Order: sequence, then C-alpha cells, then structure tokens
Amino acid sequence: MKLAFNRLLIFDGSHCLHRSLSEPHLWEMRNTKGERTGGVYGTLQTILKESNTYNYFPVVVFDGHLSQRRLNIHPNYKRTLEKQALYENMENLTEIQQLEMEHRREYNTQREILKYLLPAFGIPVLHFKDWEGDDIIYILSEMCKDSIIVSDDKDLIQLVTESPERRCRVRRGMRDEFIDTKYLKEHNIDINEFIACKAIVGDNSDNIPSACFKVGEKTALDLYKLYQTSNLTVGGFPKNEEELTKKCELAHINKRKAYLNFNEEQFLKNVLLMDLRLVDKYITEDLLEKIKNEIQATYNIISGDVIKDVLEMLSIKSFIANNLIDNVNNTSKYVPLEDYEKYKNDTDIRRKYGKLF
Repeated sequence: MKLAFNRLLIFDGSHCLHRSLSEPHLWEMRNTKGERTGGVYGTLQTILKESNTYNYFPVVVFDGHLSQRRLNIHPNYKRTLEKQALYENMENLTEIQQLEMEHRREYNTQREILKYLLPAFGIPVLHFKDWEGDDIIYILSEMCKDSIIVSDDKDLIQLVTESPERRCRVRRGMRDEFIDTKYLKEHNIDINEFIACKAIVGDNSDNIPSACFKVGEKTALDLYKLYQTSNLTVGGFPKNEEELTKKCELAHINKRKAYLNFNEEQFLKNVLLMDLRLVDKYITEDLLEKIKNEIQATYNIISGDVIKDVLEMLSIKSFIANNLIDNVNNTSKYVPLEDYEKYKNDTDIRRKYGKLF
C-alpha cells in the first residue's frame, strides 16, 4: 500500500460519540427545542482538545456498516439475541432497555449531524458502505507517514508501529495513555500475542464466542504458548490430562485443566475476525482512491454559513468553532506527503506550541 499522506490525527468517531453520550452532563445537554446535543458538543471538544495537543491534521472515521467479510466468517457477528429482542419487543422494554434504545437513536441522529458539520470545519469524515471504522482506520494509518489514532478501543493497539518508513501511535483519552512502541516494550506487549489472546477470550460486545471455556484474559497467554508449543511437537494439542501435564511442562506454563476445552477451529475463526491486518487482500484501488479524494477534497475548506447555522441550532459556543477552524488552517499544510521532510522538524511550531511530534 503506497503512502499518500504526511501527518494525520485519526479520530475513531464512533468511540468519541459514544463516550460523549455516556457522560451524564452531556447526555442531559439540550438545545432550546429540547433536542439532545451533548454528543456533538462532546465530540467537538474531544477533537479540539487532542488537536491542540498534537499538531497533526484531524480526520474522523465512522462505521459504514458491518463488514461483509466478517459476516461471511461469522453470520451472527455483532448480532446478539439481546439486541434483536430490543427491536422485536418494543412494547415490553424495561427501563434500562428503553434508555439503551434512546442512546442508540441519539447516537444515530448526532452522528449524522457530525457527518454534515465536520466537513464544514474542513475536517474530513470517512465512512464507506460495508466497511467498519476499525478497518478504515487501519487502512488510513497504512497510507500515512506518521499517524496518531484517538480511540479508547483497545483493539487498535495492534496498529502501533515504528520504522524508518512509517509510524503509528494510539492515544486513549479515558485512560490518559499514549501508546507507542516504547510503551509496548515497557509493558511487554507483543502484537501477535495480543491478537491471539483476544481470539481465545472472544468478545461479548461483538458476539464473538470464546475459543476456550473458563479461560480469561489472565490465563489466555499461557494457553497460546501451549498451543504454539503443541504445534511443534508430535501429537499436536493435548487430548487428555496426562498429555496436558507433559506439554504444560514443555511450554513452561502452569497447568490448567480448562485448557482441554480449547477449540482450535473457533480460535482460528476469531483471529480472522479480530486481526485488522488481514483485511489487506480485500482492499481495492477504488477504496484507496475514495479515501484520498475525501481527504484532499475536504481539508482547508471552511463553510462559515453551515457552521453558523448548525452551531446556533445546537447552542454550541462559538469559541469551539473558531479554535477548530484555526487548528485546521494551521495543520492542513501537513497533509501532502511531499511536505513531510519540510515539517517533520518544524522548529518554529515546536517552539511556539510545544506540540508532540
């Protein structure tokens, strides 16, 4: 995949909006018409805060829909019975279920407002049919010389990398963490092991089942080591407790009888669902061109009339708009790849703002 951009601050729009709507004071925020507006306000605040910290050009990514690739692997991906019941039994919802339904309605409504509003600030919004946000974030990071991903989604840690050709880091706002290769080394995180452990544990929120009953995050790594060792020895994965004892000793891990529940087929299926790097063979030149065109057509294009109308409707303070516009204007020069050498050590900006480059 060819590099196309210089320095981008990639926002996971779904997580930014969900996080804002989960804040009680933002959830209760309404305009003069009584409409909830806190999700939009909180997302704009997040973009402004992180943009003021990291002197990179902002891009926001939303889900286009569920990934058809993942649905082909697991038809019930992200489709839990609980969620289906909410829609099928609207008249019998509990108070908590009603609140969840309202949260979803507000998320969908305020997401559409953001899709309309952000490009007016000159901030590109990427969302493509049949492509999930995580996949687009991965692709965009691969197209960028230097990127910072703003998201509390732990899955995106797998995108962290640093080489002479490309760098990608992750900013997790709720935990106030900045994750780079140094962080991974200090916390002894290996990306392949990270993905494998997630594949063993599964993910209830995405309706991805566990690959081993009664094995959680704390013991998943030992199971993965056992699996790796077993693949290199005669007989493969242990089939009984006697074999388990021997192979746990060989793998230098503590024996747990629960490891005999390991389902290799489910594990391999989960890896296909969770490893974002496996999307490579599904990427088309048409998609890459769409991503480039969306960003190049949007950055540094400010629509004052649109901003004014929407902000008045949402009762959002104008200083947020003005600061965002200033930030987009200041950082839009970092988008073209050919300017990388010129701006990677921009001492004037570093001295003026003290930004993290």
